[in-house]
Amino acid sequence: FLSSAKNAAYVAIGDGCFFGEVSLILKCRRTASARTKTQCMLYRISREKLLAILNDFPDVLATMKRVAESRERRLSHYVSPATCPLLPEDEVDTEDCKTELFGVDADRVASAKEEQFEQRLNRGMRQS
Repeated sequence: FLSSAKNAAYVAIGDGCFFGEVSLILKCRRTASARTKTQCMLYRISREKLLAILNDFPDVLATMKRVAESRERRLSHYVSPATCPLLPEDEVDTEDCKTELFGVDADRVASAKEEQFEQRLNRGMRQS
C-alpha cells in the first residue's frame, strides 16, 4: 500500500492493542508493517485459528471486523485523501485510542517508561 513511503510512521500503538487483523479478517493483502521501539511480547496466530476462535465470540469478531474495515478506509484516505474520504466514524481509531500512546509523541512515552524502569531497578539494587 505505501511502497513509496517504506519508513513512514502512520500510527503508534501500545500495550493491549492489536494489529494485523485487516488482512486476516478482510482477506486482503497486508496493509502495513510493524516495528517496535522497545522490547515487546507479541503473539502470532494463523487466520484459520483466529477465525475458529472468533466463531465462538461473534461480538468480538464483529468488533474486529469493524475496526479492520475502518483501518483499511483510514489507510486508503492517508494514501489518497482526494479519492477516499473518511467516514465520521473513521476519524479516530476506536482501538488505537485505548492506548496511552494515542495522540502523543511515542518516543517521549518510551523514554519516560525506560527512565521509570531504570529508577525502579536502581531502587531495587540499593535495597539489596
